[in-house]
Amino acid sequence: LTVLNTAPVNTILPVISGTAAVGGTLSTTDGTWTDADGDVPTYSYQWKANGSNVGTDTNSYTLTVSEAHKTITVVVTADDGNGSADQTATSAGTAVSNSAPVNTVLPVISGAVFIDSTLSTTGGTWSDADGDTPTYSYQWKADGVNITGATASSYLLTNAEASTTITVVV
Repeated sequence: LTVLNTAPVNTILPVISGTAAVGGTLSTTDGTWTDADGDVPTYSYQWKANGSNVGTDTNSYTLTVSEAHKTITVVVTADDGNGSADQTATSAGTAVSNSAPVNTVLPVISGAVFIDSTLSTTGGTWSDADGDTPTYSYQWKADGVNITGATASSYLLTNAEASTTITVVV
């Protein structure tokens, strides 16, 4: 009489938790497994971004710029150590969130501050953790109030701005 070894069976999928943003760390549960002949499985892990392998054999993974805007899953493989075929279970996907750009150096206004002269602004300096290249929009203001139509990187001062404080929001 030969007793056959049964393979582990997944009953609850692995679950990813953690900070799903570039630089954040994700962790996974093993999920829940049963083994009819009582073997205790060991687990290995394969992290994936949009279906492509990215992580190593650990139950946690730190997201890099290359995973920005992708969906992360983890495949947990159960091995009962007794010759049955390894079994896998894949977590639900977790979207890596987009990080907003962060201003590190404020924009600078330059030019002569006289009616009928043009002011210009730099965009300032920005960083973006997930590697996106920001685009800029502008809104010029006089005494904190939007100047209608003044949405370019430069602005020609008019009589309406006489004796006001000019600022620009980038």
